[in-house]
Amino acid sequence: MKSEIINKLFSFNKKVGIEYKRYNITILGIKFSFKRKNKTKIKVFEKYSIKDNSNKIYIKENGVLREVKERIPGLKIKLEGHNNTIIVEYPTCFIGSYIECCGNNGKIIIEKTKHKLIDLRIYMSSNVNEKPLENRYVHIKSNVSSGGGGGLSIFSWSENSKVIIGEDCMFSFGIKIFCGDGHLFKDKKTGKYINNYDGCYVEIGNHCWVGMNAVICKNTKIPNGCIIGVGSVVTKSIKEENSVLAGNPAKIVRKDIEWERQVKYSD
Repeated sequence: MKSEIINKLFSFNKKVGIEYKRYNITILGIKFSFKRKNKTKIKVFEKYSIKDNSNKIYIKENGVLREVKERIPGLKIKLEGHNNTIIVEYPTCFIGSYIECCGNNGKIIIEKTKHKLIDLRIYMSSNVNEKPLENRYVHIKSNVSSGGGGGLSIFSWSENSKVIIGEDCMFSFGIKIFCGDGHLFKDKKTGKYINNYDGCYVEIGNHCWVGMNAVICKNTKIPNGCIIGVGSVVTKSIKEENSVLAGNPAKIVRKDIEWERQVKYSD
């Protein structure tokens, strides 16, 4: 009873907002209220603009998925269309990276890495004035790295397509992966289309090293442990693991190799 009477006669409370702190004081039953500018910085998360509630961005940490709208450091996202999902596993360090997902039913998974993803670009875009592309899948597995100066760009330009990059792959800079051609072309005499937007794929095995300015075209598979030389253009699948590919079009120039990330100099 005494405490209630004292609270009515004398009380103090503080409310902290983003810009101001508000103080409410009661002395002998008389209430006083004033505010002061908040000098303490409160962290406000910048949010992604997601146009459709069916589009989701998740962070996976310690095996647990949680939906987020706040910006992932170093990663810009343009997310349009319907039923698209982006999953980023922590810890992952992005620098100057960008994802554009503008079709329907797309899925992008980026697993955690102890390296850096610099200038990573993933484009799941659709051509202007055409229907949105459907059912595209990009999966970057664990401990992949990409360098600066253009990094790694993935163009997912085919419906019902997939791009899979294996574990511990190392990408230099200026590298392009084309899963689809971007535009249709046809035989002039017959009028039949030669290429299409359906079912393209690119699959890169574990522990592959891709040199600067290399191009990897649609419908290609690169097995584990391979090296793709500087400026090479991969136009068809390779079967031999631990091979060095070079040239345009790329061909095997050496077999039975191993490579390491660490730079070592012989005596």
